[in-house]
Formats: sequence, C-alpha cells, structure tokens
Amino acid sequence: MADGKQSSSDNIGRKTPTKEELERRYQEDLEIEDERSALEKAREQDASAVQSDEGGSGYGNLHYGDGPEGDIEKGEPSRQGAASDAQSSSGLQEPFSRQEDETDSAREQNRPGDSSRNDAPVDGGLTEPTLDPRSENGPVQVRSDGPQVDTAVAEQSVSTPASAGETPPVVFGLGVNRTDANEAPTEIELSNDIINENESGAVVAVLSAVDTDSNDTATYSIVGDPSGAFEIVGNELRLKEDVALDYEAQNTYEITLEVTDASGATFQKTVSINVVDVNEAPEGLTLSNASVGENIAGAVIGDLSLSDVDAGDSHTFAVSDDRFEVVDGQLKLKEGVTLDHEEADSIDVTVTATDSGGLSTDAMFAIAVGDVNEAPEDLKLSNANVAENAAGAVIGDLSLSDVDAGDSHTFVVSDDRFEVVDGQLKLKEGVTLDHEEADSIDVTVTATDSGGLSTDATFAIAVGDVNEAPDDLKLSNASVGENIAGAVIGDLSLRSRWAAYS
Repeated sequence: MADGKQSSSDNIGRKTPTKEELERRYQEDLEIEDERSALEKAREQDASAVQSDEGGSGYGNLHYGDGPEGDIEKGEPSRQGAASDAQSSSGLQEPFSRQEDETDSAREQNRPGDSSRNDAPVDGGLTEPTLDPRSENGPVQVRSDGPQVDTAVAEQSVSTPASAGETPPVVFGLGVNRTDANEAPTEIELSNDIINENESGAVVAVLSAVDTDSNDTATYSIVGDPSGAFEIVGNELRLKEDVALDYEAQNTYEITLEVTDASGATFQKTVSINVVDVNEAPEGLTLSNASVGENIAGAVIGDLSLSDVDAGDSHTFAVSDDRFEVVDGQLKLKEGVTLDHEEADSIDVTVTATDSGGLSTDAMFAIAVGDVNEAPEDLKLSNANVAENAAGAVIGDLSLSDVDAGDSHTFVVSDDRFEVVDGQLKLKEGVTLDHEEADSIDVTVTATDSGGLSTDATFAIAVGDVNEAPDDLKLSNASVGENIAGAVIGDLSLRSRWAAYS
C-alpha cells in the first residue's frame, strides 16, 4: 500500500481514511462551520421552494438552493451514492456523523436529480426525509407514499444515507418553502338555505368558499336564477329589494352560484333555497246577506266567508253585538232574540275571524232590519156610557197602538146600531137606545190595519135612564047623572116609563 500503510475494510465495506483524507476533511470542517452560520441565517430569512417535476416513474423532486422548483409528487427514488464530488448549487456545507462516531464535515453532495426519500407517511409536511443523491445539480427527490406534501412553508430535518454503505446517515436542517400554484376554489358553502316567505329584501345566507390557497380572495356571482328574485351583495345571498317569496306560490328555488378567486379561477354550485310557510292572517271577510225581517226569533242573516292562503286553516268568530252569534259559518240571531224595525232599522255589527295561529281579520256589516207589518193592539174606548133616547149619540173615542208608524185602520162594530166615524164609536143616525129595554149593551169593535192584521175589543155600553113625560091619559067613563052630588065619573089612567099613575 502507498506510504507503507494498509487500507482495510470490515465486513460492511468501511475503509480507514488516509492522512490526506483526514487533512482534507479537517479543512472542509472549517469551511462547514462558516457555512453553517450562513445556513442558519438562510433558514430564518428564506426557504427553498418546493414544487413538483413528476416523471413517468411517479416520483418527483424536492428542489432547494438555486435549482428549479416544483411540487412533491410520487415516484421511485434513485439510490446513487452520497459521496459525489460535485457540490450543490447552493454551495452550502453540511456536517455529517460517521458510524465510528467521528464527526466529519463535507460539502453538501447534491447533484442534479439528488433526492430525499421520506421514511414516514407525510401528513401535511415532510417528516424525516432521507437524501438519496442521484445526479449533478441540486434537486432532492422526495418520496411521498403517504398524503402529498402541502405546499405550505415547512422546515424539516433531512438525513442522507451512505453511498454504497460507505458513510453513515448525515442529519442536517433543510429550509423549505414553496411557490404556490393557484388552485381554483373547490366549494361554496351557505350559512343557510331557508327563507321565510313575505320578507322582502331579506338576507338568505352568508357565502364562504373553500380554497386550498389560504388568504385568497373570493368574488361571488349568480349565473343561474330563473326566478330573477336573488342577488349577491358582498358575500351575502339576498332577495332583491321589494321582492318577497310566497310559499303558496312556490316553495323551492334553484340558483347557480359562482365563486372567482384572485387569479380568475372559478367554481360553480347549484343550490336549492327552501321557502318556509309562515302563518298569514285571513282576509276578505264577507257576508252573503245583510238584511233580516223584524220579529223573527233566531233568524239566520247570512253566510260568512273569507280567504286564507294557509290551506286547511281553521277559524273562530266573534260578534260585537251579543244578540248575534256565528254558527257553522252563518251569522244569525241567538235563539229567542228578535229585532224591531221600529226601534232601529239598521244595526252595525262587527265580526272578527281569527285563525289557528292567532291572526285575525274583521269586517263591519250594516244589518238592515226589515219592517214587517204588525197587528194593531190595545184598542180602547174613551167612554162607555150613553143616555137612552139620544139618537145618533156619540159614545166615545176609539184608540189603539200600532208599531207600524203611519199605518191606517178600519173599524167594524158587532152591533149594527153602532158605527165608527173618525175614530168615534156612535149610534147610527136616528138610532136611540132605551134604558128600559136594556141598561147595558156589549159591543165588539175590530180594528184592521192596512196589511190586514187586526185587533178587537169588547166594550159594555151602559144605557142611561132619562126622566120622560107621562102620556096616553085616559078616562074610563065619561058620563054622570044629574043631581048626584059628588058623583064619580070614571077612572083616569096614563102611561109612564117610571110608574103608572092612577
């Protein structure tokens, strides 16, 4: 062997370094110490970009230093030796530890195509990757059997395996960052997808976009809206001003939303907006008839009807006048109650209809009370006495009551010796009464109104006894003998209503 020294190798192929190698390593260690400080500063200020240059093998390169940048993708790493003579384009030197516990220094031996192999599944970043130098220029391949490395900034420890088993693994710090390729948003999320009916201009939902590019901006628009009812204001989906939805007309709306990021990449999503049915007050309360005849107990006035957009809703009714009620949708008088046209020919009644949700509507109806002909009543005679022998005598004034104001009446007397003239009961002309024949006469008077309804009353007419002169004086004998002193000629007689005189 040169210089009389032997080189030996053990069963794993290790060689004893020569004096020249030790000297060279010493010098390199000094350079590494200087460059270590530079590396630490570089880590703090910058990170190398991580991007992909995936090849057909399914593996890609982790680039750092001055080499090209790319994302990490899958592939098979090369297994070239680690002790290549070419230094990396970064010019950095890294320490590494030998198996025999010597601490040596050597310039980073990364060449084009050099790579690291990830010893553990990647979960959002590199974890303990190992360098696997392959070529001449500066990229380090990364094996990513697990989830792909996110392109967020990361700083990892990377170890390099010995080349052909000559050198133990070297652990050093590698500053890594990425140049993020823009990716389109992948989702549009809505904070809400329901809206109450009848709320014009209401906010339907707050929009948010899912985008792997953190801190990217999002601009929203509507690209499909057959109804024309919606608009975007900022990140809010809204109904247009003065636009309200009606559940009964349409309860679901489909619109297509689009989100655009800062680089112009877009994502579209069609969503369904559901309209919530809100209880609405009934309206349009009407009455089919608003007149009723007087004096009809419990009379039905008319049918009540209303409109309510809430199909199948139930309603209760209240009436402002307690003489009325609603039964089976009909406004009617309560049992036993009648109206009187003469008291009021029109009655204002307010009916309130309330639905099952407590909302109500009301309407006032003017109920016309029809005037029904009513029979006169309470027929009276102001006097019931008359003197006998008074031909055509007026007995008394007749009076009666009739709620039908202004109605006319005719009279009939049961005894044809009597008549009614200008409301007075009297004996007909030339007719007298005779006390001695009858001192009281019952007379029935019937009063009939213009509608044919009547009333009657019986009056006991007292016939007064009047003193009368005697008449029909007669002498039973009209002859007498002469010379008969004090002779009786005959008997005198007369007729008197009071007594017979002799």
